Amino acid sequence: MKPMASSNHSRQLMCLIKLFPKQEYLDDLLRGIFYCNTPEFYRNHHGAGVGDKNESCISSYRIHRDLEAPILTINGHTIDGLESMTVHGNGIKDSWLHCWFTFYLPETDEEFYSQIKDLKRVREEFGKFFAIIDGQHINQVAQAIREQGHNVEYGAVLYSDKKVDWSARCKSSNYHYQREFRFLIDGCGSHDVEPKKVQLGSSVSSLFKANEKFEMKDSKSGEVLLSLSANGIEHI
Repeated sequence: MKPMASSNHSRQLMCLIKLFPKQEYLDDLLRGIFYCNTPEFYRNHHGAGVGDKNESCISSYRIHRDLEAPILTINGHTIDGLESMTVHGNGIKDSWLHCWFTFYLPETDEEFYSQIKDLKRVREEFGKFFAIIDGQHINQVAQAIREQGHNVEYGAVLYSDKKVDWSARCKSSNYHYQREFRFLIDGCGSHDVEPKKVQLGSSVSSLFKANEKFEMKDSKSGEVLLSLSANGIEHI
């Protein structure tokens, strides 16, 4: 078990927020079910923000999904009849994924409003039901996963405009607004689509707060600067 490298390691991570399209998915988490999808699930998903055909890889091609096949040449010979291809870089292979939105203690007004704008967009794409976990409890969650016999890496995702950088730890800059924190669990095949369910103990699942109002207040005046609830997002 080890944290992933992150450009935000010196920042104060207030909490992680996970959004769901259905209450039943949230209820599973509250029962301690850590539901993890494969990269292939996201590569074939058509939902805005959810789908990414280059999830965890530099490039992928699937004959059932893409209109035009890439040209693959080996030793001067062009390969015909290509049905699928997944190109990984940096020696990082596929893992099961469990993903959250990061909310850092903002250092400027600009950053405060930028995080709110991004959270609103993610809420529209992923759903209005949500769970929150305090940033100080993340290591406890990772330890519980490890105690169930799984390998796990975790940390904030990096973003890049360079395809060569893309992997399970780095996504296209087009997804930067998702401010993602992910747990990478074990290793799976490039075409695997079956999810993995890790059962966490009750002592860990109790750390997840469901649809409870999350507020950020001014430390001096007590004024509510940000409020997230099941009804939406309000801010000054």
